[in-house]
Amino acid sequence: MHINSILKLAKPIGFILMLVSLWFLAEVFYQNYSLIIGHFYDPVFLLLFLIGIFLYSITLLIIVFAWQLQLNDKYPTIGFLKYFSVIAISQVGKYLPGNVFHLAGRFIMAKKLGIKTYHITNSILFETILVVISAAIFGFYYLNYSPSSLDVKFNISILVLIIFGVIFSFFFLDSKESIRDLLTFKKIIIILVSYIFSHVLIGFIVYLFQDVLLNLSLPFLLLTSGYVLSFVVGFLTPGSPAGIGVREAIFLKLMLFEISESDALILMISLRLISVVGDVLLFGIALILKKNTEKMTEVI
Repeated sequence: MHINSILKLAKPIGFILMLVSLWFLAEVFYQNYSLIIGHFYDPVFLLLFLIGIFLYSITLLIIVFAWQLQLNDKYPTIGFLKYFSVIAISQVGKYLPGNVFHLAGRFIMAKKLGIKTYHITNSILFETILVVISAAIFGFYYLNYSPSSLDVKFNISILVLIIFGVIFSFFFLDSKESIRDLLTFKKIIIILVSYIFSHVLIGFIVYLFQDVLLNLSLPFLLLTSGYVLSFVVGFLTPGSPAGIGVREAIFLKLMLFEISESDALILMISLRLISVVGDVLLFGIALILKKNTEKMTEVI
């Protein structure tokens, strides 16, 4: 089957998966409405929310750093702020149906900076591959931690999806020399460590909410690995904007043996709100930076 045919088939499947997940989440929310809503009126929530936005913003800066590290040798004159503007502005596109418009936006804006097409394509693919590999590291921890009472087939299916995503990405590479053209072993290690740190930051947000807001005491690595696995499934699901619905449903399933559905949903709603508000704020900052840079260029 041609690769385009696979992609065309994958999008409606991903969309259906999103709808099923949203239906499941809506049912959980309806059954636990008063319990869930009550936590969002807690004054502590606002403080945690602001901390979460700050930490989330750092994760986006890590993405910018990793992308610049890939392309810096080829395009040394492009500064960090320009890469930041491209990613922060294009990032809001992930909330559009299809879960691909943020990548399309980054491609178009990167072209305007003078970056060659195959460098943009391959750098985004390498980014995807390394994000998935970094997530798989946490996934192995979760698979070892999870009790036998949890459906083993469900665990294995997630791991297979992660591995498939990595292998599938290689089919898009423009040439066999692509990796050596942008990446060295040192760069790969630095980027992987950066992504792992990014996952840890998000995991810390989840940990803070469950500890301070919900008064739970779940292990940090369990929460982090559960979130990272749910993130990467949503990340790889075409047709689901920003993994909406899919990510939350997977997290509820993974955490079901440790916490209630209502608590898991509170954590994911909180994180979803943080990511949306964080993306919008960074989008605004990037637009201001971009306009100021353009004005300075006109003056010069």
